Amino acid sequence: WTDEYLQPDDEKLYAGRDDREYVWSKIAEDLKFACENVQGGSKYHTSARIYVNKWVVCTFASRAALYEASFRSNYPVNPSTNKPWTNEYNSVKDLYQLAADAAKIVIDNGGFKLVPKEQYSQLFLGETLLADEVIWGRQFGNALGATHALSRYYYSDSMGDVSSATKELVRMFLKEDGTPMTTSEIGINDEFKGRDSRLAKTVLGPGFPVKSGASTITMNVSCNHCLTGYMLVKWLQPDDSHWAAGNDSNSILVYRYPEVLLNYAEAMNELGKMDQTVWNLTVGALRERAGVKN
Repeated sequence: WTDEYLQPDDEKLYAGRDDREYVWSKIAEDLKFACENVQGGSKYHTSARIYVNKWVVCTFASRAALYEASFRSNYPVNPSTNKPWTNEYNSVKDLYQLAADAAKIVIDNGGFKLVPKEQYSQLFLGETLLADEVIWGRQFGNALGATHALSRYYYSDSMGDVSSATKELVRMFLKEDGTPMTTSEIGINDEFKGRDSRLAKTVLGPGFPVKSGASTITMNVSCNHCLTGYMLVKWLQPDDSHWAAGNDSNSILVYRYPEVLLNYAEAMNELGKMDQTVWNLTVGALRERAGVKN
């Protein structure tokens, strides 16, 4: 780690590796400073969601700090020393607190909210980034002359990496009554019945309509580019004219408000501060938006 300008012949360019805990203490300093000082006013908070502003910085800080705290909680030794963590600079608790504090700045001051259940798919398939929920994104659109090939990437057995959902992912989606699926209930033809509505908008389920020319057809799983039988459809344009050409115009979000809520929930839970108020603000609100009992 260095915090000064270097010249081409500076010996510090060849310094040894620093301790991960020391380096992360410096990263934490920078993240805290950025959260406190980067601007978040209306000039940098446009509906286009293209600026790196206070809310983008705080979202990144919550993600990074939560990752490092979770890593240390679950990995017994510091990989840069191969010895137990010393917590000399930041304790795991400090890092969880940073994750919670950064997320709370966005929650309290960012003005974000969850879009209605009916607009959920539009978050991933629309040209317009839904400013209520999207914190930062990359705009695409035919009017901009900017398109991409994400649908083709998912629906090709040669272009993509044959991304496929797993049974474990499907089982993570709760039933509408808020309870998990049990083994006895998972019949192959009934997996999408009475489930969290986000399941059928993430993984291909029965009766998925797709535009094909002037007609509408039902999309089926293709085992040529889906290895598990659970085909991902979250970003897939429901129009087969996109599947062989890179002409998708849907904008791609990078940071979304629900991640901030979940970062805050996990950090508060790890700090022993989870209560009904925190739950209802975060996990409960996301369940209710999806039509799942809180």
